[in-house]
Amino acid sequence: MKNDRVKVLSGFKNVIKSKKALIGTSAGIGLVAKCQAYAGADFIVVDNPAKFRMGGHGSIGGFLAFSNSTNNLIQQVKEILPVSGSTPVFAGVTAQEPFESHTLIVKQLLEMGVAGVCNSPTVGFWDDFNAENFKKLGIGYDKEVDLIQYAHDQDIPTIAFCFNKKQAELMTQAGADIIIADLGLTTGGTVGAKTTYSREMSILKIQEIADTVHSIDFDRIVICHGGILSNPKIVRQILNELTNVVGFLGGSATDRIPMEESITEMARQFRLNRLY
Repeated sequence: MKNDRVKVLSGFKNVIKSKKALIGTSAGIGLVAKCQAYAGADFIVVDNPAKFRMGGHGSIGGFLAFSNSTNNLIQQVKEILPVSGSTPVFAGVTAQEPFESHTLIVKQLLEMGVAGVCNSPTVGFWDDFNAENFKKLGIGYDKEVDLIQYAHDQDIPTIAFCFNKKQAELMTQAGADIIIADLGLTTGGTVGAKTTYSREMSILKIQEIADTVHSIDFDRIVICHGGILSNPKIVRQILNELTNVVGFLGGSATDRIPMEESITEMARQFRLNRLY
């Protein structure tokens, strides 16, 4: 789906008005995107963390390697766009890319046909001490805010990953259309996070981000992602305990974990076959 901000956002808001959760998914390969689109995902995110997951590694790999992130992303977009149908595809741009301006990257992605952009990979999960060092080195979260601000000024749909109130405030002021309250790496599966926030702390952090966003603009869309949010049941339960958080973006929860579980079980069942 080519970029049309009004059309894309109207579609999302119609989903919310119909009392359905807005559901985004993440895809690192074409087959996953095809399945997600067929299942009715409202949008698909294509980014480097998804590529690492599909390679059998954790999402964290996509956050640490950035010098060739754009090349990886372009190849992913070429693979995924043709099989995503009418589902809007958002490309995760590495705002800290050292060898190319994000303005040129965004332009190229739009010409390819993506619907919008987001700040993934992100350095937003680093603690304050490291975040300040990243900023001094010119590879901080402020670069991601600049990316979203630029895209917004160009009337491009945007999604922003935020890990705390300050980031949510910055991204809302920059014009991000969807704010993701991010709990960090998803638990579960073979390469998922081993520790994360408790249920109570997860709810508190998500709600804190949502309240910050809505204190600036009540009409802004806020959804959640990561941490304990690893399956439909827990997502449903958590959403019902939140106020004005209207959806969920799945990364590992909608690609790696279901693939690990279903493929492992299928292979195990085949392994039970015997010759008679």
